[in-house]
Amino acid sequence: MSDLTTSAHAKVLFARLMTHGRLRQLRLLVAMDDHGSIARAAASIHLSQSAATQAVGDLERLLDVKLFDRHARGIRATTAGQALIAAARGAMAGLLGAVESLSALQRGATGTLRLGAIPAASYTVLPALLELFCADYPGVHLEVKENAGNALLPLLLAGHLDAVFCRAPPSLPADFAFTPLLADDVVVIGAASHPMAGKADVSLESLADSRWIMPTVNIEVRAIFDAVVLRNFPDARFLMVSTVSVPVLEGLLQQGDAATICPRSVAKGMLANPRICLLDVTLPARLPPLSPLGVAYRETNTAEPLQNLLALAAQSTHATTGATAPTTIIPRAAPAAP
Repeated sequence: MSDLTTSAHAKVLFARLMTHGRLRQLRLLVAMDDHGSIARAAASIHLSQSAATQAVGDLERLLDVKLFDRHARGIRATTAGQALIAAARGAMAGLLGAVESLSALQRGATGTLRLGAIPAASYTVLPALLELFCADYPGVHLEVKENAGNALLPLLLAGHLDAVFCRAPPSLPADFAFTPLLADDVVVIGAASHPMAGKADVSLESLADSRWIMPTVNIEVRAIFDAVVLRNFPDARFLMVSTVSVPVLEGLLQQGDAATICPRSVAKGMLANPRICLLDVTLPARLPPLSPLGVAYRETNTAEPLQNLLALAAQSTHATTGATAPTTIIPRAAPAAP
């Protein structure tokens, strides 16, 4: 905890947690939030209900705050409880990642690499890159977490991930960097049975009767979707699903007159499905730009696995664009003599 940014009261509470708090209490908080019942939460982590009640009571007395309210159907976290549960989830996730890495090292891994990826990057950038990396560095244990960028970048900043494959963030702290890997724009795709499928120079207005699949609100392509579909078709019909999952989107697009606006990088893979097609639509000019896909990382992280992955990513990008640039891959250590 920074002495410059932490209040005196917060330091006291932190010291109490470090001195008297127990990991079991944090695990219990998460379980109580998940189950909405202290009895079910206790059973899920193999505690008696009385021991769980005492553990929560000890924590409330330690912090001098009420963490849960009781109601007719169980319990509900207070505002203070929600704040502590969010921190507990982060701590549990960090510990789980750490023990996964320890387990891999004990099984003979030579290193670990914790990656985050948005679905678009998982679908386009990562498969070929990880194939190259695993071929050259088979001893490195990889952990890949997929989520939206706004969920993954905080994990990178907190040190829980080594790199995040995402779209260019609006800003990053001074010691972090983003390297673009794949330029991107948007296209309109739909069911192969769509009335406009196979037609050339389709006007945007001819898609007015489509059933649209709306991108989820926390991804960049949503702003473009809003500018095109919601602005031009205020009475548009929608499939009532909002998702960042590429397989789910691919399944939905096979329904009759379904359509959506999609990153070209993602559409390229989905168009291998004969039941999905590219709709030849000229989109309005001056749309919000779609950021390139790339990788965000801490510049001061000199761990060999990360540096080798970044080098391979740079090589792949130069090969795709036809550019050339010197790239150094850190050699693997020679095996120890028997």
